[in-house]
Amino acid sequence: NDALLAVYDGHGKKGHDCARFAKRKLPNSIAKFLRQARVKKYQDQIKKEVGTLKGSKAFDPTNWPDLEPEEYKLCCKKAFLEVNKNMHRDVSVSIP
Repeated sequence: NDALLAVYDGHGKKGHDCARFAKRKLPNSIAKFLRQARVKKYQDQIKKEVGTLKGSKAFDPTNWPDLEPEEYKLCCKKAFLEVNKNMHRDVSVSIP
């Protein structure tokens, strides 16, 4: 039950393009890092409890644990960095 509330406000010459880029890319990037973190956390729990992932339902999202606030923060930070890096590489947004 995650939610993303965001205001995309660009500044400068390409600000509106940057804001649109972030609006398109950031939610998926955050979702990707949250999914990866939750799967890893679940897999680590299974390994600790059972000793192996064999036969586990590691890829069933209903089994994945919730993340702690610091884990959410880290996922968001990774997503922000990824989107920022991709934004600088995108010719429709980058200033020559």
